[in-house]
Amino acid sequence: GSAYAYLGFAYLTRAYEEATNKDSYLASAIEAFNQVKGYELVNNFSTMFSGDNKNSKESIFEIQFSMSSANGATYRTQFHRWIGVSELGGWDEILPSQTLISEFKKEGETATTGRYDSRMYATLFFNCDYYNDGNGRVYGYDYNDWFDNKERVAFRKFMPSTYEGLNQNYSAINVPLMRYANVLLMKAEALNEQ
Repeated sequence: GSAYAYLGFAYLTRAYEEATNKDSYLASAIEAFNQVKGYELVNNFSTMFSGDNKNSKESIFEIQFSMSSANGATYRTQFHRWIGVSELGGWDEILPSQTLISEFKKEGETATTGRYDSRMYATLFFNCDYYNDGNGRVYGYDYNDWFDNKERVAFRKFMPSTYEGLNQNYSAINVPLMRYANVLLMKAEALNEQ
């Protein structure tokens, strides 16, 4: 599946680089995407990025990490420290941009849930009623317990899902590089461009 997914991606990219052969490249991209079989979307988007659902039915290709250090090998990372804010034990190195936050918020809160797009909550921790509802949605606590009523936005994506994981020096959260969702979106783009 991964070879066809990346082949389709290459053809789709090439279609924009060579306008005279665009239709041919788009057709080849669609043909490659049609060969990606046996995958499905997961129900909970956030599990793709928390280490709880490694190599899931949606995952086509992931960088693999493991907490095992058998035979002297180490396949773990401190990525959660790089993207974590200081309040969550991180190093404040990679933080959400204002553009990302604005894109999530631009459609506003929906009438059906009263919240923003669910992917925003799976990607970010931020000061809102959802994260301050007394249900301990931020590692067993409310947002304001961690952030002292500050308007600070922090990544949730690629952070450990548990408080115990948050406090470890290393994590073993795989990094999905190609997901079935990517393939479906690229295929839709290729079909739309034909």
